[in-house]
Amino acid sequence: MRADRLLSILILLKTRGRMTARDLSRELEVSERTIYRDMDALSGARFPIYAEKGKEGGYALLPNDDLDLSDFNERDLSALAALNIPQPFFEIGLGSGLKTALEKLLSVLGEDYRKTKNWQQNRFIILPARLDQQNQEPAGLHIIQKAVWENQIISCQLLYPIHFGISDPIQLSPHTLIAAQNQWYLIAQRKDFYRIYPLSQLVNIKKTDQIFTRAADYDAYPLWEHWLSTQEKISPCFWVMLFIHNKMLDYFFARFGLPHKLIETTDAPGGWQKIQVKFDSLDHARMILLGMGGSVKVIEPLELRLTLIDYAKQTIGNYPNVV
Repeated sequence: MRADRLLSILILLKTRGRMTARDLSRELEVSERTIYRDMDALSGARFPIYAEKGKEGGYALLPNDDLDLSDFNERDLSALAALNIPQPFFEIGLGSGLKTALEKLLSVLGEDYRKTKNWQQNRFIILPARLDQQNQEPAGLHIIQKAVWENQIISCQLLYPIHFGISDPIQLSPHTLIAAQNQWYLIAQRKDFYRIYPLSQLVNIKKTDQIFTRAADYDAYPLWEHWLSTQEKISPCFWVMLFIHNKMLDYFFARFGLPHKLIETTDAPGGWQKIQVKFDSLDHARMILLGMGGSVKVIEPLELRLTLIDYAKQTIGNYPNVV
């Protein structure tokens, strides 16, 4: 933690100018004695810091010197600016701290945070994925990444379902790479419209020598959100009403991440919660709910209840000498 605090002191002196030990101690929530020890350590390491005594005194960076940040190159800055802070960090109280730290660091590096952030995040969007899934890197990812970075048109073919085959070569202007739902997606412009492609659908990907120009008002997030809402409407849907034991509620949502609604009711047994859950199909619901054992009770549809009972009987029948 001390290394983090020393870096924070340097950043504060760079962004705010002269500060007293009392100001630094309040900002970093440590004692003034700790700040004095930190300043001794920074001075001993030959950082360009000096101290002035008196009422208007304090610590500051030498006016004709600066922090040595030469190790940061353009690629480092681009990576910092492209960071998306996942929502769970805000939920546990760390999101605002991470955001402030990023802004301070880019400020020290002399970057326009808003401009750089918008420029980068219109090219790359990284969203949290479920930890229980690991997918193989799609072919052509690095080619597309470079094309997105350099505004180069790509040539590729679209892989359709087996009975449709593969398309003729097409050209796309790759605007934004998105990592979400344990998959990679690409927002690309084809002719005069934008479209989102799963990278698994693109094959025989090649960069061309042609450069494309992005529209000044291009914004990746609305396009992505609209596509998600459209997919939600056309995706397979099998709603199930069930009771789930309160002790398994958080596990169920964290483990499977299924769309759901909590139902306020008075007919739930003590210690149980009534919920409505969206599965892809009856088979999908059966596979997951069988694994939940006695911690779930299906209310409806009846067909799911009957098939769960049937599978349970088949399983019991395999162990006649045990039951």
